[in-house]
Amino acid sequence: MKHAIDIAPFGELSDPRVVAQLAARAEEKDWDGFFVWDHIAYRPPVKAVADPWVTLAAVACATSRVVIGPMVTPPSRRRVHKLARETATLDLLSSGRLIFGAGLGSPRNNEYEPFGEVADPRERARLLDQGLEALAGYWAGEFEPLPAQRPRPPVWIAGEWPNRRPLNRALRWDGYFPIGVPGPEELAKLAASISESRPGGESFDLIADFPPGTDLGPWEQAGLTWAVTDFGPQVTEAEVRAVIEAGPRRLPGGAERPVADTGQVGVEGLLRIRRERGQRDHPGEDHVAQFGLNVVPGVRDPLARVLPGHPDDRLGDLAALLGQLHDPEQSLGLRRQRAVPVQPVPQLRDRCPGVFHARRLAAQRAARTRREGV
Repeated sequence: MKHAIDIAPFGELSDPRVVAQLAARAEEKDWDGFFVWDHIAYRPPVKAVADPWVTLAAVACATSRVVIGPMVTPPSRRRVHKLARETATLDLLSSGRLIFGAGLGSPRNNEYEPFGEVADPRERARLLDQGLEALAGYWAGEFEPLPAQRPRPPVWIAGEWPNRRPLNRALRWDGYFPIGVPGPEELAKLAASISESRPGGESFDLIADFPPGTDLGPWEQAGLTWAVTDFGPQVTEAEVRAVIEAGPRRLPGGAERPVADTGQVGVEGLLRIRRERGQRDHPGEDHVAQFGLNVVPGVRDPLARVLPGHPDDRLGDLAALLGQLHDPEQSLGLRRQRAVPVQPVPQLRDRCPGVFHARRLAAQRAARTRREGV
């Protein structure tokens, strides 16, 4: 299960610079995602409301690993062609880290009728479906530049539980964010229903939000894939920062995630850890595993000092990158097809020259072995 911070960019947090600083710290503290609410206005006493897309652009520039996105955007009150430009641009800016959360929205927040937007829920639902299909078309090539993620950024659909229509809509996309699920037991039933509806076994996320300090163990066991820590509409920077500093609770009971011993597990173990956390595989990982013990044992601590995030995640990213470097033509094709969530090669080479030297030595030893027929 992954963990994210979700904030309303209101009040103290309506300054994108503040939100970007919080996101950068969340990345350092090993959170997996950082999301913001999408509103034009909000009910009293909220007055100051930041634009979510400008805020997310600041977050994208301040981070390099966490996924980001709006939770959630109602396409019924957005110009879909403008939304397509915003999402594709943000996905490129973040190197393919956008998750697009969508839903009906709520008219009780004074942001529909006062601005001439549709308030009828049936019409908003129709515009939601129409908007999602239009976005998919724009992302597929009707607009350029294309998003970094191919064929498109993931789409999560939010909806009030236990309404069936939002779930049916979500099953056509990549994730479901049910609002108001009463407990882990009901979530387990929902997870089973989703599995039955998607027999192919394709990836599908099940997301829920919780106040800080919730025991997430039972929810993870019930099948939750993303736990989103939500603070409500009125929260201070200090309150959010305190939760970020505490870090995500990776295991039931609040235990911290164990840190892998690089000297014992090697790259094969690190790649396994990477896959278990749901991180995307890259061509060349099997090759890296074969030579892994000659490449990165003993570099975990130096790597932790120069790259942000959890050291084991950075080693997994490094292993994937080395696999791409093994076949430059394949690496180029991969970059054209999908985002590669690692540092650009020149930057990483400059920051970790010893690792790349070790990789060259390993390749030279392998070539010498082949020549000698051993």
